[in-house]
Amino acid sequence: MKKSMWFYIEPYVHVQIQKDNIILYNTLNGAVIENSSHPGILELVKSLLDNRAVIELTSHHLQDPQIKDFVNEVKSKFMGDLLDSQWIKGKPFQVGNELKLFREVRGGRKSGNSLLSSDVMSHLTEISFYLNNYPLRNEAIFQNGCKQFLFSKHDGVGEENLNSELIKNVVLEAEGSSLFRLNILGGNLLYYPELEKLEDFFDSIPLIKSYYLHYIDILEHQKGFEEFRSRWCARRSIDSTYELNLLIHFPFDRFEVFERVKHLVKEGIPVKGIFIVQSSRELSNLEELMNKSGLEEFAVFPYFNGHNLEFFMESVFITKEEILEARPQRQDIFARTVLNQLHFGKINVLSNGDYYAGYIENKLGEVGSDSIYEIVMNEFIQGNCWRKTRENLSPCKDCLYQYLCPSPSLFESALGRNNLCHIQS
Repeated sequence: MKKSMWFYIEPYVHVQIQKDNIILYNTLNGAVIENSSHPGILELVKSLLDNRAVIELTSHHLQDPQIKDFVNEVKSKFMGDLLDSQWIKGKPFQVGNELKLFREVRGGRKSGNSLLSSDVMSHLTEISFYLNNYPLRNEAIFQNGCKQFLFSKHDGVGEENLNSELIKNVVLEAEGSSLFRLNILGGNLLYYPELEKLEDFFDSIPLIKSYYLHYIDILEHQKGFEEFRSRWCARRSIDSTYELNLLIHFPFDRFEVFERVKHLVKEGIPVKGIFIVQSSRELSNLEELMNKSGLEEFAVFPYFNGHNLEFFMESVFITKEEILEARPQRQDIFARTVLNQLHFGKINVLSNGDYYAGYIENKLGEVGSDSIYEIVMNEFIQGNCWRKTRENLSPCKDCLYQYLCPSPSLFESALGRNNLCHIQS
């Protein structure tokens, strides 16, 4: 009688097969097994996926040197183990996982919205309001900035101001949701006629209010900024839910900008600097400047201008090693199979009242005509942005690393390619 063993893979191990290639990734310790040669191993892993990660191996299997080495590697990297079948009555049971979100979307697609969970609004976490489209000097340089990251938007259609009452109604409609952050952008916020009135309303809600000002906004409308600053000083003394993000790009007057930053910090207004770079040279200059900036917190966003692909390939595209060094966790990988982690739960409201999801594409509705519930439901069902994963994108759909890699960002759309990496050509 041939002795048999139960071979199992731990539930915290991510397993992916693409054609004849296999990867096993231990989400606890970051260990990896990548195999692309032995057909017996490929069939073994396929069988594991088809049988809840538990299969029976006979002595015949374990006499194959390559399968034996594979099993031993799995054991040595704490990805699984062997159990003697004679000591176990029946097949060991491995519990599977499924996101509640996936069940809701799948049910909704089959039978209509009525099967969706009544708490669909629990998925809404962030709304970005573009208060106006007042133009920035030299904004043509960054006319697509808002399509790559949170940045001022001006479409050149004439001056528009989003009615403050409509903003208030949207926020109040979202009561009971998971909304925790409002992003406030322009155009130029300082030219928005109802800014003070809007801030009075914001004082009454316990949400994070994150403002985005371009440094040119400050320099060109100094009176408006001084009024804005004085109101902020008063508010910050009693309310810590206000944030100020300063958008800065090269070239800029370093002394003037950094002096203003230091004054703001001194007055108790924490400023986060968001530096926009277009070249390796600007990135290097930024590293030298940070100690002189007075900023305690900052972020760096690359900007694709249509002519700096080489910079993106050198400084933005990621390698296989960098993906693994990031140590994606089990919940991250699992989430990336059904949703876009970067954009899920986020809605944009433009100065003309149009609703969009993260990509500022595929209009979802209009403020005043459609409720925020209807907007969330539309995007939740359609999933053009919230559920855009790498599963159906070429060449990512054929890559072993499709769910280890971060979700598709705005940069993929800007560059016109789905893989910002050095794995697939």
